[in-house]
Amino acid sequence: MKKILLTLAGFLAICAFVFPQAPGVAISPSFLNSRLLPGNDTTVTTNIYNNTGDNLTFSFPEFSATRGSGGPDGYGYRWIDSDEENVPYQWTEISTTGTEVTGLSDDNRVGPFDIGFDFPYYNHFRSQFWINSNGAIQFSDQNISFVNMQIPTNNGVQTNFIAALWRDLNFQNNDSKAYYQQFNDRLVIQFEKAYRYGFAGWATFQVALKADGTILLSYKELSDGFNPDTHTIGIQSSEPGVGLQVSYNQPYLHNDLTVQIYAANEPGNFVTNIDPAAGVIPPFSMTTVTLTYSAIGYEPGSYQQTVLCTTNSGDFDSLSVYNLMMVSAQPKFYGTVTDAETGNALEGVTVTAGEYTTVTGPLGHYDMIVVPGTYDLQFAMAGYDTAVRANLSITLDQTIEISQALVPDNDFILGGTVFAGIYQLDMGYVNAFETVEGQVVDIFADLIDTLGYYNFPSLMLGDYLVKAEPSFGSVYEGDYLPTYYGDVVHWADAVTISLTQNLFNADINLVAASLNNSNGPGKISGYIYQAGETKSGSSAVPAADIPVFLKQGTDHAMATSNGEGYFEFDKLEYGTYTMFAELFGKNSEFRDITINQTNEVSETNNLFIYATDILYGTGDNLPAGVQSVSLPYPNPSTSQASLVINLLQPKNLKLELFNGSGQSVSVINRSLGTGVNEVIVPVANLKSGIYWLQISDETGAGISRKLIRK
Repeated sequence: MKKILLTLAGFLAICAFVFPQAPGVAISPSFLNSRLLPGNDTTVTTNIYNNTGDNLTFSFPEFSATRGSGGPDGYGYRWIDSDEENVPYQWTEISTTGTEVTGLSDDNRVGPFDIGFDFPYYNHFRSQFWINSNGAIQFSDQNISFVNMQIPTNNGVQTNFIAALWRDLNFQNNDSKAYYQQFNDRLVIQFEKAYRYGFAGWATFQVALKADGTILLSYKELSDGFNPDTHTIGIQSSEPGVGLQVSYNQPYLHNDLTVQIYAANEPGNFVTNIDPAAGVIPPFSMTTVTLTYSAIGYEPGSYQQTVLCTTNSGDFDSLSVYNLMMVSAQPKFYGTVTDAETGNALEGVTVTAGEYTTVTGPLGHYDMIVVPGTYDLQFAMAGYDTAVRANLSITLDQTIEISQALVPDNDFILGGTVFAGIYQLDMGYVNAFETVEGQVVDIFADLIDTLGYYNFPSLMLGDYLVKAEPSFGSVYEGDYLPTYYGDVVHWADAVTISLTQNLFNADINLVAASLNNSNGPGKISGYIYQAGETKSGSSAVPAADIPVFLKQGTDHAMATSNGEGYFEFDKLEYGTYTMFAELFGKNSEFRDITINQTNEVSETNNLFIYATDILYGTGDNLPAGVQSVSLPYPNPSTSQASLVINLLQPKNLKLELFNGSGQSVSVINRSLGTGVNEVIVPVANLKSGIYWLQISDETGAGISRKLIRK
């Protein structure tokens, strides 16, 4: 019986010329068919009618084996043995013609040896093999345990072998031998007197690998004392969960037995089971028979198989059932997803059809196998509008291309809750600063509701810094400070939100004004000015409403400059504080100020706001005798920077370098003469970043310059 690929029309044409079955004994319907997907199985039914006065005995000879056959496994392998009709015992003696294998002992393997042809085994072609002393033929160089187990082994170590007679055997006796011999269409491996470990009994058996993929296991002689009931016989694939077991620890083996193992599609019978496969039907009655079709190993197409039923009716001893199996390809959507604006392929787009989901690859391509039905195909990716192709119907054997261009989504929601301690802020303001490469390109404002929530309903794709603060009338005003997302008070320390999708939990915990609770004798004050670009001080004007922060460890306080630019922190305990002004986008110079018994009041802390910086200094009030101080050059610098100081008289000057946190990192003292003086500032040993260079005299008067270490 062969597997035949044909059209449905051809099958029906064949059926049209089949003679009707006899009215006394009949199978109806005698033409069966079913459609299924590759790798699946299904059942069909027919009836056997006995319209005679005698008992009718029937049998499907190929399916009525009750003891000597089995399968299929997950790949489609089946087995049948010579205890069944039409399966002969086979033995090819090679002890005098084959190559003797040396090196076998106890619990070991030898090889590899060439098979002599490409042997198909579980969808792979094998060209070499190993012989294991425990009765196995292996297709990979790994250990097989002397303790036999069931197949499939479900064990990642015990895989990829043929268990001819797997048990604890050994070849340490002088008469124990193994041979192999290559023929044109087969390889034969013979185990000669393989002893059961620790006993006097032995077995002589063979494994034959045929070029068509068939495996023959033959057992010539089992001696007394061998105890053949402990063993495993079968085949194990390289996948732990796939294998075919013939026998495991049962009374099965006997002399002159051959087991034939073959894949279901070799020779190719898709009818894999008939139930019942034999029986007796009383006079004038009928029985229903179920046939199983299996599409394991079959490509899409139509296949025909005729099954023979024999009876004891003299005139009608042979009846045929004609079967048509139509294997359909699974429905599939496929296509490419691109950016609607650029045309570029999009990787990582989630494509969904009902319960089926896949993701596009590097070239924007996707494949999605589904079952027949009607689907809404959805394409979704962060940063793009979700696209839906609705009501797409697809059937078996159908492949539909659905490509999609996604439109960038430039509008997102950004929201979160603002907390003052454990409570939600009752009233407040929030700003979102859109930045590109660190520069502000747009500012958005929103009010915080009574539950502390803020919401920007339509922001473009991009990077944002968000700042929240209590408003006038809030019960938390004065107790909590303006705070950025990331729970910091300085914009340069804030966490950037890269907005690529809606975000509803960008929460902010306001920083408490905890320094306000101090009650010491100290005071820090100063003025802040708008100085423009010149840094000469001639255009400096008082800067009102500028927040100036003071911090000590994790404690903070904030003062806001008045109309004259004046700010003040009082009631300070002794200690060192860091002061800086906060204006979004401007680089602030941090200054450490120490309050102690000899310096309870620090009043000369003047700040100047320039185009990009807020610097500590005295503006036009240069130290006495200093006519001008140039900007550092080169700036940025990698090794050293120089500046020109023009003096009206000889003077001792201190050049002190501070990092961005206000810590002193370098001090240079110079005695300079009248006129133009060039001063070199080494920076090679500094880390990359922004530094502030303060030039001052013994009175403390001075001016700052920004220096960038590249």
